[in-house]
Amino acid sequence: MKRCSVGVLVAATLFLGACDNQLSAESLARERQSLQREVNALRAEAESLRAANDELMAQLSTITVLLETQREELRSRLDAFERSAERVQARASELGRSIESAQSATDDAQRVADRALEQAAREELEGALEARRQAPESEPATEPAVTEPAMTEPAMSEPAEGTHAAPEQTAPIPSAPATPEPVAQPGGGH
Repeated sequence: MKRCSVGVLVAATLFLGACDNQLSAESLARERQSLQREVNALRAEAESLRAANDELMAQLSTITVLLETQREELRSRLDAFERSAERVQARASELGRSIESAQSATDDAQRVADRALEQAAREELEGALEARRQAPESEPATEPAVTEPAMTEPAMSEPAEGTHAAPEQTAPIPSAPATPEPVAQPGGGH
C-alpha cells in the first residue's frame, strides 16, 4: 500500500509538474507572442519614424537649397543695390558740381551784366552831361528863331492899321538878345 501511495504521489507530482511546465510553456508562449507584437509595433514605429526622418531631411535639404538660393539672390541684389547707390552718389556729386559751376557761371554773368549796366548807365550819364555842357552853345542860336516869330506876329497885324508898322518892328529886334538868358540859366543850374 505504501509503495502504491508513493507511486501515486510521484505520478501526481510528475503530472502536476508536467501541467506546470505546460502552463509555463503556454504562458511563456503568450508572453513571447506579446513581446513579438510589441517588437513588431516598435519596428513599425521605427520604420515610420525613419520614413518621417527621411522626409524631414529631404525637406530640410530642399529648404537649405532654397535658403542658399535666396541668400545668393539677396546677395546679388544687395551688390546691385550698392553699385546703384554708388552710381547715384557719383551722379549726385556730379550734379552738385554742375550746379556749383552753373551757379558760379550765373554769378559771373550777373556781375558782367551789372558791370555792363553800370558802364552803360555811366556812359549814358556822361553823354547826357556832355550834351548838357554843349547845349548852351547850340541852343541860343535855335531859340531866338523860335521866339522871333512870336514877337513879329503883332507886327504883322499892325501894318493893317496904318503907318506905325516900322517903329514897332524895331522894338522886338532888341528884345531877341534877352531870350538866351532863361536858356542859359538851366544850363548853368545843371
